[in-house]
Amino acid sequence: MSQPPDTPPGGDAESLYRRGVALHDEGDVDRAIQALEEAIRLDPKHKDALCYLGFVYLVQGKLRLAVEQFGAALKINDLNPAAYIGIGLAFAKQDIEETSEQCFKKAFKQTLFDTSPWIETGEFFTKHGEAIEAEFCFQSALSIDPGDAAALHGLKRLLQGDGNEFVARENVAGGGESGEGGSGSGTDGDAGGEAPDLDDGDLDANDEDIKDENDDDDDEDDADEDDDDEDEDDEDEEDEDDDDADGGDA
Repeated sequence: MSQPPDTPPGGDAESLYRRGVALHDEGDVDRAIQALEEAIRLDPKHKDALCYLGFVYLVQGKLRLAVEQFGAALKINDLNPAAYIGIGLAFAKQDIEETSEQCFKKAFKQTLFDTSPWIETGEFFTKHGEAIEAEFCFQSALSIDPGDAAALHGLKRLLQGDGNEFVARENVAGGGESGEGGSGSGTDGDAGGEAPDLDDGDLDANDEDIKDENDDDDDEDDADEDDDDEDEDDEDEEDEDDDDADGGDA
């Protein structure tokens, strides 16, 4: 029996993970998510699949789902700077600055001798049109190694290509200060702070804070509808007042 086109083909977790990455690069986001989810189902401890799926959700603005994937990856192994970068960006998008800074500092401490997680994450965001996040990652790598050729090349690509707007690093909430502090000796009062535990309790505590970016649009639509209803009520009241006035004149 032939397989439905939207169903990921059989295979081991690693091959499904690679297929998910390839599909996402091709712009087939839905099938990429299916392949990544199947890889995680086959191997719940596949931290690369968890992280990549987290970044896919992050680009989509599905911040709660992104945090869940990064959190699951960190539970498997907390020596995972890419997961800390991702979850830090998710919190930064919600202006939860203290938590995002803790995550960025944790990532910096784990990348003092290896900037590749910042470079790879920056290249991911560049490829998928997220200039703010890409520039933040490349600048973070340069704060660790000012002569990093890959980071400099990444910034050059942002300046030159694909219609992406080059933006200031400070546009990522909490990014500028945490980056410089995190790349130091780690002896500052804040630099040694632990990133939040990502157990179910802490995630539940943040449920009211973490929401998808699209939720804001829904709130704005509801507010606009309420304003329209109020305007209609005011107009009806004005018409009734005019009728009463006309009746009195007659």
